[in-house]
Amino acid sequence: GLSPSDSSIDAIWHLAEYTEEILTATSRLAVSYNINIIAGSMPVTEESELYNVSYLCKRDGTIESQYKLHPTPHEKKDWIMKG
Repeated sequence: GLSPSDSSIDAIWHLAEYTEEILTATSRLAVSYNINIIAGSMPVTEESELYNVSYLCKRDGTIESQYKLHPTPHEKKDWIMKG
């Protein structure tokens, strides 16, 4: 878990560990309620890099994603996030 001594970069990397679980649960809700859900943006790690990715969970169970094209200065500096 997180502790008060964790840096913001530690916190965002820790949060990224839950992205897949959150995405799976959101997709199940979309199918269960027969609705499309914009899941919003979540941190994702790929090949030791951190990305900000938005997801659309469709009622048919498919999931679409869009990587953020232009990270904010804060995302780049404090979280070392890629675009």
